[in-house]
Amino acid sequence: MKRVAIVSLLGGVIGMIWGFLWWTVLPFSNYSFHELKDEVEVADVLTRNAPETGTYYFPFVDPSTEDQARMERHRQGPLGHIFIRHKGAEPMAGSVFLFGFLHLVASSFLVALLLHMAAPSLASFGIRWGFAVLIGVFGAVYHDLVYPIWFYHPWNYWLIGAVDHVLTWTLIGAVAAKLITPETAKV
Repeated sequence: MKRVAIVSLLGGVIGMIWGFLWWTVLPFSNYSFHELKDEVEVADVLTRNAPETGTYYFPFVDPSTEDQARMERHRQGPLGHIFIRHKGAEPMAGSVFLFGFLHLVASSFLVALLLHMAAPSLASFGIRWGFAVLIGVFGAVYHDLVYPIWFYHPWNYWLIGAVDHVLTWTLIGAVAAKLITPETAKV
């Protein structure tokens, strides 16, 4: 279990470094985000029309009613899914990085624990690495692809995120597969 803890911490470090490279150094975020034409005007409209912090979907179609006008607006578009937080936040706050690191450590712990449990039947490095990568692929497919399918989100953002997630677990998975072996899992 000592190696599970080591993989957890290393996974957090690797994930933070990779995330920095993927989202700030490499150009991929340029393909997933767009600047609003007039963000002050949009913020004013959202403040008036979305008064609570939360998630808004428009046009809102309540399946329990037969609101034909909203259903027609849904057919015609535009469709939107807005996540809004009215309280501001410090850009690049240290707490965001701390919680991001802890999220990666916790996620790495779960992958390392699964690998530890399965390691006795995963003889080679390649098979263990593939096992860890497949956990990342599962997470990306299950989480990232749900939004463009069910909520009509643009595919580019979620596909770029899915690739990031798979590559993150490819890197962390290599370390996990090296440190967690059938021999170390017996201890």
